[in-house]
Formats: sequence, C-alpha cells, structure tokens
Amino acid sequence: MSKGYNLEDHGHTSQEIYDSYVKTADALADLAGKVIAITGTSTGSLGYYIAEAAVRKRAKLVLLLNRESERSKTAEEAVRKVIPEGQDTTVRTVHVDLQSLESVKRAAEEVKKLASENNGLDGESYSI
Repeated sequence: MSKGYNLEDHGHTSQEIYDSYVKTADALADLAGKVIAITGTSTGSLGYYIAEAAVRKRAKLVLLLNRESERSKTAEEAVRKVIPEGQDTTVRTVHVDLQSLESVKRAAEEVKKLASENNGLDGESYSI
C-alpha cells in the first residue's frame, strides 16, 4: 500500500494549500441554504480547506466524509470553529472507508438521508 500524499515530502505547507486553492473562495457564489458533501476532509487536506470555505460561504449543512480517526474528529471540531456566531450552519462527519464498498454504501445512505432532511444535496460542482 502506498504511503499517500504528504505535505512535507512535497514541499508544501497547509498555509500554501489554503493560499493557492481556497482563498479563491471569494470568487465562489454564496452557498446559503446549500447542502455540501466533501470527501477527504481531515486536517491539513485540500478537502478540509474547502469545508472551511463552504462554512464561510454560509452553507446550511457541510458533510465531511472521512475514515473514522482522530484527524477526522479534529477536522470536524476545527471546521465548526470557523462558523461565525449566529450563522445557521451544521457541520457533520459521515464515516466512510473508500476501500470498502459496504462502507461506501452505508455512507451514501446516510448522506442521502441527511440531505433529504435539508432539501437535498446540491449538485453543482466548483472547479478551483
């Protein structure tokens, strides 16, 4: 199994990723009332910073899809801290192991249920 992508090995820092990808969130439309699902959102990942951007753009529900881990818990807590006081945004982790079809099926059902309770998952995709 491969070691995976490592920021330090590639000469990047989390701040550089944020600066190069997510500061462009200012160009994104307002996400008020939208339900957003993002995979790979553990701390320091691109998905994590996109989740932060979705919160800042006032998404109604931000679903963080990750394997169950301490990094996943830390990411959810950190993204919640970005929610401005008085803003009605919910951040929730959906555990999924993308190497397990059964896990993916369970996660898909959970995302479907949560999204349906909030007027559906918004299907627009954004290219950064």
